[in-house]
Amino acid sequence: MPFVAFSRAFRSFLAPWRSRALADVVHPNLIALYELMGDDRGWFLTMELLEGAGFMDYVRPAGLRLDRLRGTLRQLADGLVALHAAGKLHRDLKPSNVMATPGDRTVILDFGIATDVGAPDINRKTVATSVFGTPAYMSPEQVSGEAVEASDWYALGIMLYEALTGELPFQGNYLAVLAAKLQGPPPPPDTVTPGLPADLTGLCVDLLSVDPAARATGDDLLRRLGAPRAVSGVTLRAARPPVIGREVQLSGLREALQASRAGRRTVATGPWAVRLRKRARCSMDFWRRPERTARSSSPAAAMFARPCRSRVGKR
Repeated sequence: MPFVAFSRAFRSFLAPWRSRALADVVHPNLIALYELMGDDRGWFLTMELLEGAGFMDYVRPAGLRLDRLRGTLRQLADGLVALHAAGKLHRDLKPSNVMATPGDRTVILDFGIATDVGAPDINRKTVATSVFGTPAYMSPEQVSGEAVEASDWYALGIMLYEALTGELPFQGNYLAVLAAKLQGPPPPPDTVTPGLPADLTGLCVDLLSVDPAARATGDDLLRRLGAPRAVSGVTLRAARPPVIGREVQLSGLREALQASRAGRRTVATGPWAVRLRKRARCSMDFWRRPERTARSSSPAAAMFARPCRSRVGKR
């Protein structure tokens, strides 16, 4: 299997597990993630059910609502501060990934391409020429295949620009947009829409600096918006929702845990374990080569050497 195809398959296999780690980050401005589940079609996460409006519909229902925009910006900054304090980057902040509830709570959604701060390059970009993110909102450094905390603040700057002016700062096809971002910042928003508040215009300009080190940060943004310094940098372990109707499975897990602590070998069985084993074997198909398996007789090598076309997983 070519390395590009293997790396994509491997990232696809790991993606839900990386997202699952975000379930331990609790913050009112981040959507709550619950349980990782899977079936023969793939993996999925259960999460908080929300009702509300998208970012642009909320701040510009029939023209700009500055009161709503300021409150939303404060909450978005607070949520990003908490996310970064947990060692995570969102990498795809945009209006469609933000929701405002009827109670004026702003929530950041969709952690599908979130990654760790300082993660190896294989998690930050593909080994081909593509990059992670949405071209209209990604930062100049993401165009080059890198992402840092300041990249999320740049995306917030694009959202602020769009909220203030009603249009994106960079126009054209995605290649033209990416090239323009590398060349320099866009025109200030008050040159597109005169009469905008000076503080929001200045903040937008600072967020859209080409140099990541020169951009406004969360604490700076909150201070300039008149909000208290972010106190949400400490992440908490999520309170797990109750497990209902799983008494037999929970009992088996408790017994397995006790056996493991007593030094006895524990083997996972059942449909979940079978599907996980099958998916792992198929994801590691790259290693099922005759010259590799002939040199190893370990249980792991034997497991991955079996073809994926087996009775495992059939109903």
